[in-house]
Amino acid sequence: MSEIKHEEETLWENELRKSLVPKAPSSPAIHPPNTEYEQPNPCVDYNELSQFIRSNEGRIAPGDIAIFQELARHRHAYFSACRSFFKSHNTLRDLFAERCQLVKKWKDISQNLDKFTIESRRDMSSRVEIHERNCTAKKETHAARLREVIACTPSLAKTKRKAASVFHKFGILGLNPSIRGRKHQTLLTRPPKPIKVVAGLAL
Repeated sequence: MSEIKHEEETLWENELRKSLVPKAPSSPAIHPPNTEYEQPNPCVDYNELSQFIRSNEGRIAPGDIAIFQELARHRHAYFSACRSFFKSHNTLRDLFAERCQLVKKWKDISQNLDKFTIESRRDMSSRVEIHERNCTAKKETHAARLREVIACTPSLAKTKRKAASVFHKFGILGLNPSIRGRKHQTLLTRPPKPIKVVAGLAL
């Protein structure tokens, strides 16, 4: 029985590794991206964008406003998907930490059967089975959340390229990502500031 459990545990660890879930139970929680640089290119400074819209409200064509509205929707969808994914990721990480403890106890029982009652062995076996079902469900959720992020990423990148074309029409040029750290930057390359609502857009 213990050999079977060990084999199942090894398979489970391999699946976690493929899913990019940290194996070590002490691994710190991870969080969704909170800077523009962690979004798909091109980079957009949303604070500057909101100022741009305010300053050019009468000059921006309805079609361009529609592009900014589309950008706001895709950005919201992207970050919502990221938050859900990382929440699921950390839940799975915590489950693995719990699983490590259960496996440790199970091995102790398996190696010292005479020290544990039949009832305690059954209880531990039941806990392991319940935990396995929980892990299976959470792994499926984790995979689904990852697919959501993957699905949102190209849409956001495509819309940001559309928005960049609007910036170019107004003579606002972006810089190459390799020189983001330099002092003189533009609307397309600065890190974002707090989200604002401008002309009905949540930017």
